[in-house]
Amino acid sequence: MKLARIGAAGQERPAALDADGTWRDLSEVVPDITGALLAALGGLAGADWLPHLLHAGGPWPWAAVVSVLFALGCAALLAWNVFSVWVEALRNARCALVGRVVIAGLGGMILLDAVIATAAHPLGGLMCAAFYPVFIVMGRIIRMG
Repeated sequence: MKLARIGAAGQERPAALDADGTWRDLSEVVPDITGALLAALGGLAGADWLPHLLHAGGPWPWAAVVSVLFALGCAALLAWNVFSVWVEALRNARCALVGRVVIAGLGGMILLDAVIATAAHPLGGLMCAAFYPVFIVMGRIIRMG
């Protein structure tokens, strides 16, 4: 199975090519990852813990800065991993292996959860992000295609 972009110029939509040569429309299935990522970052900007740590004494302002930078790093990694695969498959009208797209999407969900968890607690994202390297290693061991 391969992914591609089909349709008239300006009206393209994502599709999958089955093993039997049948194109299947994926426009109903492809998520709006941009909206989810912006909502998660918006939640981080309005986090209850952020002003408290920034105004606290000692090392706590630095802890707040590190937590925010960690969440922004997860968001950037999410954007790079997920969007690079989707752009290759959809924007350039080139086929991409479905396994690569699935691994990027599922890994992106882990990173998105890390950003959301950091909005709830400064250390919350670390727990979610700890699963990301394990997932990447397992994704390389298990081949989908």
